[in-house]
Amino acid sequence: FDEFVDYIHGKPVKTHKAKWQDTFFAFSGKDDELNLEEFVSLCTSCGFIDDQMSEADAALTFDKICKPEKLVGPKGFSKAAARIAKQRGMKKAEVLKAITDCSGPAAAHGPDY
Repeated sequence: FDEFVDYIHGKPVKTHKAKWQDTFFAFSGKDDELNLEEFVSLCTSCGFIDDQMSEADAALTFDKICKPEKLVGPKGFSKAAARIAKQRGMKKAEVLKAITDCSGPAAAHGPDY
């Protein structure tokens, strides 16, 4: 619906990549990269942690794609999305849609007081 309103009012429409990156940056905080805790939080909020994929599985995925500094940027996260899709038997586009639909940690866990 928001895209339709933007179209009607002549606002530029975000690309699919820009949308999932918004969620990525919402979880990454100030440094624009995910650490292990933020990555697992994102996976949990998006509904990926269940019987098919445990937090330990998410941690293994993170270890396979992270930089030596134990951080993942947007490019590495795109690789993680492909690994999550493979593990869950989904298409990467489905994983990215689930990420896009999750607006961030505050929306998933409520406000921090």
